[in-house]
Amino acid sequence: MPTGAHLLVQVEEVSKTGQVQLAATTAVWNENGMQKELTLPAGAIQVRGENGKPLVAKQMEDRGKEIAAMDTGQFLLGAVRRSAQLFTRSNSQIQTGNGTTVITENNPAPNLLAGALEGGTDAVLTSIDERNKQAIKEMQQRPNALFIASGSPVQVFVNQSMLLPN
Repeated sequence: MPTGAHLLVQVEEVSKTGQVQLAATTAVWNENGMQKELTLPAGAIQVRGENGKPLVAKQMEDRGKEIAAMDTGQFLLGAVRRSAQLFTRSNSQIQTGNGTTVITENNPAPNLLAGALEGGTDAVLTSIDERNKQAIKEMQQRPNALFIASGSPVQVFVNQSMLLPN
């Protein structure tokens, strides 16, 4: 085939790890202003990765970042909730002696912002947790698109000879 010929390939197999097996089905090139096309015998030309290594497709989506973002949001909301609880709890002391127990409770001045944060986070934290779990479950069940980037280096292996059309 002349330099500059294009191969049309078909995906034969894609493994769970992203390894792709491609077989050329057609060769196309221009000769004296005319387009020539050759249908290739099955298995005659294989496309592999650079230096004969397996050709590996990349995942279109990285779901790990999206899941980490949900986890981070939930962590921050939990941190706000706990901080607010610490601001709104009362200080108490328990003293025992001579068979008696004395409980002293000291209620600090109310912190309205901390109370609002505690109440608000208590109201939404459980539902956000459930939504995040459901979203992660749905993400993990979706098939992920794989691709081989344009310009990726490949090697073409010719497994049998062929006659070119006149």
